[in-house]
Amino acid sequence: MAHIVALSGGIGGVSCAYELKNAIRKEDRVTLVSNKSFFQFTPSNPWVAVKWRTKSDIIIDLATVLPKHGVAFNGTGAARVHPAENRVELGNSSSVDYDYLVVATGPELRQLGVQGPLGPRRQGGVREILPAQGLRRRDRAVFREDGDEVFSISARSSA
Repeated sequence: MAHIVALSGGIGGVSCAYELKNAIRKEDRVTLVSNKSFFQFTPSNPWVAVKWRTKSDIIIDLATVLPKHGVAFNGTGAARVHPAENRVELGNSSSVDYDYLVVATGPELRQLGVQGPLGPRRQGGVREILPAQGLRRRDRAVFREDGDEVFSISARSSA
């Protein structure tokens, strides 16, 4: 019996866990390790910022959904990988052993350090749900609480 551990609760890790579970033998196991208890589809975050959706509309509770599909879930996050021992040290100091490890943690973006047409402090995005909820809408532009414009919306209805 093989144990496959996937690191990341993002689109890469979650989709990988589902695909692996459908491709492996019945006796093999898949465990997803994430530092978040939920999955969010990041492109939906602007909808929260402009109040077209709420947080509950765009997140999925991984601890509830994954086991229904035969994927184990651990939400303590990974602290360190010990490849010589085939072991992942978790955020709570416990460990999970693996036969195969998938690391799908995605990028760590530094958007605010990038010079753009509005200057370095005026770049950014809404990659996480909590900052998206902290934005406010003034007319069709969205601003952070410090007043910097994040993005402008131009939405038209065909109705």
